[in-house]
Amino acid sequence: PNAEGYSYCNSNDITYADDIGTNYWVGAQYACAKQGMKLPTKDELKALYNDPDWAEKPTSGWFWSSSENSAYSAYNVDFDYGDVIGFNKLNQHSVVCIGN
Repeated sequence: PNAEGYSYCNSNDITYADDIGTNYWVGAQYACAKQGMKLPTKDELKALYNDPDWAEKPTSGWFWSSSENSAYSAYNVDFDYGDVIGFNKLNQHSVVCIGN
């Protein structure tokens, strides 16, 4: 993917959580779907992090990917250093959505 056709939002907003307000990874997917977009895979998100043409990209924070690490965790990309780590789906992290 490239920086065109992206949207940025924060899953800390309870409206992006699941029905019971605890699974922020599900909420991140919902937030993207609500905009007609998708949550990027960890590889797509890492490519966005490395995209030199994305002038307005976030410069810090953890961002959800759609790639699961297990039934209880999914991968995040750190926009400070580019690290990719699995976090519990109940954690609150930011969201970058991309076009389908």
